[in-house]
Amino acid sequence: MSGLHLGGDWYDLIALDGDRLGVVVGDVVGHQVEAAADMAQLRTMVNTLIRSGVPLAEVFPRLTELLGVGFLGTCLAMVVDPAAGQVAVARVGHPHPVLVPADREPRTVRTGNALPLGLVREPVPVTTVPFGPGDLLVAYTDGLVERRDQEYDAGVTALHEVIVPVRDQPVGAIADAILGKLSGSDDDQALVVIRHAGSVVPGA
Repeated sequence: MSGLHLGGDWYDLIALDGDRLGVVVGDVVGHQVEAAADMAQLRTMVNTLIRSGVPLAEVFPRLTELLGVGFLGTCLAMVVDPAAGQVAVARVGHPHPVLVPADREPRTVRTGNALPLGLVREPVPVTTVPFGPGDLLVAYTDGLVERRDQEYDAGVTALHEVIVPVRDQPVGAIADAILGKLSGSDDDQALVVIRHAGSVVPGA
C-alpha cells in the first residue's frame, strides 16, 4: 500500500490448504482514522471467513450478516490454485483484476456484477479463469487508475501498458514499476502482483 496518511485501502494474502493462496484487495469509503478503523475490521473478518473455508460466493453476504451495513466500500477476493492452474474471482463493486498470460497481452478479468461492500445480501458471482506457469495476476484499488482529468478506462489501459515491458521481471520490480508510473493520485492505493511459478510468489 502506498501513501503516507491513513486510509481505507488494504490487501491481504492468505495461505490456504492444498498450496492455494487467498488474495484480498479492498477499499473502504472515507479517509483518515474512521476509514482505517473500518478497514482493519473488514480485513480481519474477510480473512477469517476465507481462512475458515467459506465459499467465495458467500463471503460478502456473510460479512453483511456479521457486521451490518454501517460501512461502504469495494472488495475483490480471489483463491489462486496453482496445482489446478486456475484462479477463482469474486468482486463486489471493485476494479476488475488484470490477468497477464505468459504468451499473450494483458486482459481484464470480467466478472458478474454485485453490489458494493455493506449492501451485499445475496451470493455473488464467482468467475474462474486459467492461471498457468508464467502467468501474472494484478489486483489493485481504484486510486491507482482513477484521475479527475481522464476517463476510467484510460487509466486501466495505462496500467496494461506499464505492465507489458516489465512482465518478465520479479513481481516486486513489476509492482514498483506500476506504482512508479501510476501512483500520482491523491487517493489511497493498494496493489498486489502474483506470478504462477510452479508455486505462487506474492508481491505488493
